[in-house]
Amino acid sequence: MDRPASIAPHSDPELHAFVRSTPPFDRLPEDVLDALCLRMARIRLAAGKTLFEKAELGDAMYLVISGRLRASGGSEGAAPVDPVDIGARELVGEMQILIGGRRTATVRAIVDTELARLEKSAL
Repeated sequence: MDRPASIAPHSDPELHAFVRSTPPFDRLPEDVLDALCLRMARIRLAAGKTLFEKAELGDAMYLVISGRLRASGGSEGAAPVDPVDIGARELVGEMQILIGGRRTATVRAIVDTELARLEKSAL
């Protein structure tokens, strides 16, 4: 499977300002926000490419900077779930890195999308 390529895994003032203005990050103390932003990497995902597949281990969470993703698949054993679109300033994949476990949906870009990636190890 094609994986997105990292763009900037270092200090990025534009990314910092974007993250600072996005809930839930907007409530963090500045020093905590600084530390998280230093560990974030910008990635680009072309339309049609997969960010992650259902049942993969959650290794990172993502903040959509621009573009749009679609999550499909839903939880195991549950009734089918309609696809959910995820847009700018929304998080995706955060539950699996906070509580552990496997991805509950496959997430693909429906248009060219830019994201900020934060690996589980950074938390």
